[in-house]
Amino acid sequence: MDPTKKQKLDENGIISAVSKPNPITKLTPQDGRKLIKQFTIDQLLDILQDAICCHLDVLFVVRFITDQDPFQKKLFIHGLGWDTTTQLNPH
Repeated sequence: MDPTKKQKLDENGIISAVSKPNPITKLTPQDGRKLIKQFTIDQLLDILQDAICCHLDVLFVVRFITDQDPFQKKLFIHGLGWDTTTQLNPH
């Protein structure tokens, strides 16, 4: 017998196979979005933090997205403006 099925007695005493739900089901992106919409930002950050540490593909995507934002690459140095570049500007 299939190990994912249980035997169950129906009202007449006849044994029938009942499938267990698969704990890992394939979700569409829309289904995933609906599922996580109810989460708070802190809950999402906790989940994403753990996912980044455990799954290299998630880490890759997060780094790719942060690398697209030039403000994520800027280093703050007291006294220099945010628009400071590496180009020399002779006076």
